Amino acid sequence: MPRGRGLSALAELDLINQPGVTLIAPPDAVLADAASSSPRPAFASSLRTAAPSRHICWWPEREMLTAETLSRLHWMLQIGVGQGWLLTDPGDDEPLSANELRESLEGTNLRVDEDRILADGATAIRCVPR
Repeated sequence: MPRGRGLSALAELDLINQPGVTLIAPPDAVLADAASSSPRPAFASSLRTAAPSRHICWWPEREMLTAETLSRLHWMLQIGVGQGWLLTDPGDDEPLSANELRESLEGTNLRVDEDRILADGATAIRCVPR
């Protein structure tokens, strides 16, 4: 279902109007949805420039799913005492698969807590520190 006809990704994840939300490399449609949220989420272009927060939503690129970046995500979630969402962007030319996201967490200090398919076809995997 196209995003305009259903709930936004942030609404589906129950993060609209929540404090302490950071969006990392979000698609344009999510940026538009977040603009009307109050309080507004923090934005970062990459995991390296993001600050720890209670709720982190990250749309990673395939090459960013490394032990180093996932270790940083783990640290950010520990400091923020929070949860992270790894999301796919079905609008990408070569979108990540749900299996790629899950497999990237194997052998890290993060575990899959929940896994959802959103209305726009994106996969959202909630991860928390072990």
